[in-house]
Amino acid sequence: TIEKYVQKFNFQTPFVFNLDETRTQPRATSDIRMACPELVEARKLWLRETDLRTSLCVVAADGKVWMTLYIYMNSATSDSARKSRSGGLPVYYNAHQTRSTWPTLYARTKRGFMTQELFTLVLNRLVDLVNPHRSDIPILVFSDRPACHDNAQMLDDLWGHDCHIVWFPHSSTQIVQPLDGESYMKLKSGTKTKLIDRQLSCALTGESTRYMIADIAPEAEREELTREVVKRSFVDRGIWPFNPEKIAQKFGTHEKY
Repeated sequence: TIEKYVQKFNFQTPFVFNLDETRTQPRATSDIRMACPELVEARKLWLRETDLRTSLCVVAADGKVWMTLYIYMNSATSDSARKSRSGGLPVYYNAHQTRSTWPTLYARTKRGFMTQELFTLVLNRLVDLVNPHRSDIPILVFSDRPACHDNAQMLDDLWGHDCHIVWFPHSSTQIVQPLDGESYMKLKSGTKTKLIDRQLSCALTGESTRYMIADIAPEAEREELTREVVKRSFVDRGIWPFNPEKIAQKFGTHEKY
């Protein structure tokens, strides 16, 4: 069982992680319509899609955010792709660390979503970041298991670095995954609020909104993903400290999973 596994390897709180993707741009059109209907009707206010499709956060059970990844859609004909080539929006085809509160990576994939190659890169980067701080303490990563995460060679390589992956049961992440709880709920709410405020401001000033979400997403993450919020997300889901009774209550019964 997971409980015995945790006891066997003596995992420590600062090195217990959860990582998860989320849609970067919230569906806030209805909120904007309610906030300022006259501008919407005049077609001066609307949400425009950008190439930034997905963000992924890597957080630890002690509340620390270790890394953020932004994934852009690789469209050679898009405005932001042209802008990145002209030295504007800082988008990189390979993951790249920048100066921030925590390391920030940028990548492009065909549809702006996660791939096996990119997921492997993220976990290898996490190991590199953690190694100077952990001595001989093993790493434990909780994650869901879509096809883009599941790579046997990656698991073998991580095992060699004393990094252990625990997959959540199928269709259970909305119940047990820490980031899917309070952390992303606050993040999405904060992003939506900032997006509406900035959209209204741009509508009044005539400024472009094309690249707005690329500025807002990091701001919202720094404000909403506080240590207290992230720690509570692990505790509330029963993931860390590992609490099988709390998890069982959320599922209803042990037998179902």
